[in-house]
Amino acid sequence: MNSKLIYYQIYEALKKDVADNIYNSGDKLPSENHLSKRFGVNRHTVRRALQILKNEGILFSKRGSGVIVQASKLKYKIGKRVRFSQNITNENNIPKTTIIRSEYRKASKIEADNLKINSKDEILLIETTGKINNIPTIITKRIIPNKRFPSFLEIFQKELSITHTLKLLGVNDFVRSNTNIIAELADSIQANLLNCKINSPLLKTTYVNQDLNCIPIEFSQTWFVGERIQLTLED
Repeated sequence: MNSKLIYYQIYEALKKDVADNIYNSGDKLPSENHLSKRFGVNRHTVRRALQILKNEGILFSKRGSGVIVQASKLKYKIGKRVRFSQNITNENNIPKTTIIRSEYRKASKIEADNLKINSKDEILLIETTGKINNIPTIITKRIIPNKRFPSFLEIFQKELSITHTLKLLGVNDFVRSNTNIIAELADSIQANLLNCKINSPLLKTTYVNQDLNCIPIEFSQTWFVGERIQLTLED
């Protein structure tokens, strides 16, 4: 049996393991040494099999974490009413939001312009990560006008939902007034938070949400891991 056939058989076996959910999205594969013992071959042969799986987008390597099973692409709808949790649960997935940091400060010019507030007004910045089926997929930076919503952070820390928080603050419905989408490359901080490689392509959306009186209530930016998300634009 030639070496090409051996590493290809290993590739097929590992691909089947992923398909059979022996290794799920986000799982770390056993070490090359462990796989070498499992298949009775040297590490170089295992490495060739893993490279095929990486080329197919089934696996990816992350420095310090080893080889990880890639998540399949998830559909995420962007329209007038965008709700993270609803978007995800509608596709039978499980969302989870975690607060990375928060701070109060004066609004920058771009933040003040988008929120239609005075540049000296105080804003609340909240950065979060969003996991889908326990896979880090989204980073969001929210800018909230503190003068209108002075208790936003306290409520959001309990609810971890922009929709639920706003309802408790008297905003029963809101819509997105605009969305801009560009591509960026992940820096080291984003790569660590999103469990992806540095320079992985990210989809960045910048948007403003407003209440039904057309008053801005949130100016935000969101970064999605490009290979894990399929954005769908709706009216």
